[in-house]
Amino acid sequence: MLSKILITVAALLILAGLIGLKMKMVGKRLLFVCIAAVGMVILSVAEMNTYGLVGGCFQAIYRILAIIPGILLFHSICKRNGITDIEGLNGVGRKMPYTYVLLVFLCMVTIGIPITGTFTGIIYSEIGLLAGGYGVFTYVGLIGNILGIVVPVMLLFPMLRRMYFPEKEKNTDVAEGVATVAPSPAKSLLVIGWLLAAVLLVFSLYQQPVLVAISTVMQKFFS
Repeated sequence: MLSKILITVAALLILAGLIGLKMKMVGKRLLFVCIAAVGMVILSVAEMNTYGLVGGCFQAIYRILAIIPGILLFHSICKRNGITDIEGLNGVGRKMPYTYVLLVFLCMVTIGIPITGTFTGIIYSEIGLLAGGYGVFTYVGLIGNILGIVVPVMLLFPMLRRMYFPEKEKNTDVAEGVATVAPSPAKSLLVIGWLLAAVLLVFSLYQQPVLVAISTVMQKFFS
């Protein structure tokens, strides 16, 4: 019964992420990305079987390592450039290409595209749902997992698109190909971001060490 309640709560949290689509403020959109991500982790853990717990751990690890630096980078860019809403991101990504590439990668891990550890966690969660026998709540969880991928895409893609494709009437310099200098995030933040991105990339391509570590911890915890 507890699993069914938690699955429902998790699905509602993920669904609540859609509220963020009405938000024009960058910070508020990122808040709803976090809410949806928390819902995804809870959904996996709620299954209370090996697949669900492994999936929840995978998602928690990869999402935390991607979301935190991503939020800090967005916050720093907005603060240094006096940006408050999505429209203010108008072409700023072209003025800091390396930072933009880093943000795109972190967002891809947050969303959970194939190959990433986040995607592996989602697959484990799906298997756990199908193996758990939760009746109608299995479908609630499956729909929640699908929304857990779609919602971050809908929240993050408009910001990334606006960062690279400016409106001509609002930013003629960038539209004409003359990129003016824009204050980039602090170097220390960029270094940390790139280091975490490298860790995410390596452990997305080679996920076995993460799986072994999670399995070892779970065995000690439940023994």
